[in-house]
Amino acid sequence: MELKKVNVLLSSYNGELYIREQLNSLIGQEYGNYKIHIRDDGSTDSTVSIIEEFMERYPGKICLYKGENLGFRKSFQWLMRYCTDADYFAFCDQDDVWYPCKIKRAVECLDKKDKCIPLIYLCDFYWCDVHMNHLRKNEGYKKRHSLEKYITFGDRNAFGFTEVFNKKTLEGIKDKKSFKYCGHDEIAYLYCLCNGSVVWDNQVCVDYRRHGDNASKQELVGGTKFTHFLWRLDRFLIHPDRKGMYKRFAVFYKCFKNDIGEWENKVFRLYLGRRGRIRKALLRKRYRDTLVDEISIRILFLLGRV
Repeated sequence: MELKKVNVLLSSYNGELYIREQLNSLIGQEYGNYKIHIRDDGSTDSTVSIIEEFMERYPGKICLYKGENLGFRKSFQWLMRYCTDADYFAFCDQDDVWYPCKIKRAVECLDKKDKCIPLIYLCDFYWCDVHMNHLRKNEGYKKRHSLEKYITFGDRNAFGFTEVFNKKTLEGIKDKKSFKYCGHDEIAYLYCLCNGSVVWDNQVCVDYRRHGDNASKQELVGGTKFTHFLWRLDRFLIHPDRKGMYKRFAVFYKCFKNDIGEWENKVFRLYLGRRGRIRKALLRKRYRDTLVDEISIRILFLLGRV
């Protein structure tokens, strides 16, 4: 039986420090039927030269599209619009390392599901420092996942580099205006969460590099328990980007409200609105993974803070 085709979608930008290692890991995939599509988003360093070097070494395996700087959101949308000749599609960052089993594992898991609905697969991964030393496993598959949790910024495990999705998902999202404000990985995940199925895998398939250009305030997920606690306190109670977060969800909802079900519409209207504090606080479904967080979010609902 012929293997399903997979298109790896990578948006590069000034990635000369790490993209060679990533490309080596992509070329080393155990799966037999895939192609790497790279849109360079106006790099000014040697990124394009490195990609062209790999194209010469592995003819027919990599397609390069050179363009002006659009920003990563629109750059990924461009790839989804013009690289559609596949059964499955995988988002890829320029500075991580994929394990040889990454594509093969995703296809095996997705092939077991209903092809007629939007599907998305998410593998597990290691958080790593700039030198790719392992810090911890993410273990997102162990967490609770729901639309209510995601909208209240409690489910931040949908990382683009872990995502592989089917053509039904691609066709549903590729032309939406939400890419002006929402990330490609968030759109794909939310679309499948609302309108299809999400597959969480316990298999580690990626080493996720954290460095000066992408690391958050918690410094590679916390040097100490105390600094990590302060970071969580800031994100959970103060959350300087709370308005921006809800704006992203509002943009997504505006673009997709006619594509999702009645129940999902009700959830978006409730959590994006100002009313319903008691209703949200007394919801029987769990919002968070720990009891302390669960109690805290319900108090914040009662106070009208979220």
